[in-house]
Amino acid sequence: MYYHSWQLLFLKDQIRGSISKIKTSALFSKKFDFQEYVKREKRTYTRYLEIMENRSKTYFNQIIGLLMMLDEPYSVDVRHIFHPNPDDDNSILKWDQWKKNKKYSKSIHRKSGLLIKDLEVIYRRLAFDANNLDPINKWNPFMSTIRRSKKRDLRGDALIAQDYFDALEMMALHIKEISGKTMLHVSDSNPWLNNGWKEMKYGKPYDIKSEKTKKQILSDFLKSRPVTTSIIVEGKTEEKVTRKIMKQVYVENPEKQGIHIYNIRGSGNLTQRNIDGYITRANLEENEIYIILDQDAKKYIKKHAGKTIKKENTTVWEKDFEEDNFGISIVIKKANSLLKKYNKESITEEEVIQACKK
Repeated sequence: MYYHSWQLLFLKDQIRGSISKIKTSALFSKKFDFQEYVKREKRTYTRYLEIMENRSKTYFNQIIGLLMMLDEPYSVDVRHIFHPNPDDDNSILKWDQWKKNKKYSKSIHRKSGLLIKDLEVIYRRLAFDANNLDPINKWNPFMSTIRRSKKRDLRGDALIAQDYFDALEMMALHIKEISGKTMLHVSDSNPWLNNGWKEMKYGKPYDIKSEKTKKQILSDFLKSRPVTTSIIVEGKTEEKVTRKIMKQVYVENPEKQGIHIYNIRGSGNLTQRNIDGYITRANLEENEIYIILDQDAKKYIKKHAGKTIKKENTTVWEKDFEEDNFGISIVIKKANSLLKKYNKESITEEEVIQACKK
């Protein structure tokens, strides 16, 4: 007898509940006959499978039947599973062409016998069950950054929950194609969390495919954060002042906080040190870029301002640190006015000079 993997998913869920019953029975019963219990449960599971096979109108069979139909068009995208025809070398190409015409969506919808509102109800119910089942549901954003092959190493309820999430993702894609409606992600359907909590925590738009969103998630979970901010400074003094300011706002180690300070060691090195390449790479990684240079680099900043770097993130010093004795004082004065605004301790010129000598 053959059973589809989606049928077995719900069977695994039933087994999970039965194991819980075993633990409870063993705890509260002085005489617990384990062998008899297993026999009884075996009969129950056999009957359960027969019911799934024979009663096509049951709630679970509606879901299972739908998932079995959704498997062919969506499992490659969601579960990364494709079963090629061993007798046809072009089966993957034929499947790809078949999927592109999207006629399958209406066909599946018609065969399922479910209205769109029925699909939405089933989706919400499964999402509720998945969130209740998953012991690490609060880690859902982090789990979304992990490769599927690694997720399959999970155990128990956490692994079963991943199968639920796959089912929900396929259903969401199907609903989107037939109605144009975007369903809430399963983690946003968590009844214990406010809808849209991910946008509030990780920024808008929340897009797990974007580098920016991924980095925000990793920054939340990891001790050493990935680089999210790139600061380009002209020389040693600017770098030391920047680090001093950060220290005053409790950023002891900018690199561990996802901030990379790039000292180009003089505006004359703008071309030699390939700053364009650095900016291009930072943009590809969706980093926030800041650039602080003197008047000599005004043309360079003008070239990037409002294009590869946000205009408000560019600063041109009126004075040159290396040639003007008032340069450090001006920078420290501006820095201290900002620190004072946030009730932070000010920094002194002597501190910066000593730091530059190190």
